[in-house]
Amino acid sequence: MSFGFGVSDLITVGALAWTVYKACRDSSEEFQRIAKEVKILHITIKETEELLEEYHWELSPSRRERLELIRESCEENLNELQDIVQKYERLATPSQRVFDQLRFGLQDVSELKQRIIATYTKLDAFNHILSK
Repeated sequence: MSFGFGVSDLITVGALAWTVYKACRDSSEEFQRIAKEVKILHITIKETEELLEEYHWELSPSRRERLELIRESCEENLNELQDIVQKYERLATPSQRVFDQLRFGLQDVSELKQRIIATYTKLDAFNHILSK
């Protein structure tokens, strides 16, 4: 467990969420479906940043540890989605795109979507506890 977690770690994952959201939003229909969830994650991260600013980024060790676990989960899920989007977008010819769309449809992206939803739900619960 990393106890060196800080402001820049959360800001970095927020920026990653925005980058992945834009990539999904501007991509095929399959990715546009998951873009909404990534946008909600981005908004929730920004809410966390605002709450932490109110606390001057001072958290108990247990809350800091919980937030770091959530942040790591965010980053892993976003990196995985970004990799999938980038692989999809690299295909140059229309016939390759059609083939890739078929392959993409067979992949279990719904599981990744559920992990993103679970992550922003945990982060929202964390925010709710902080705001009390």
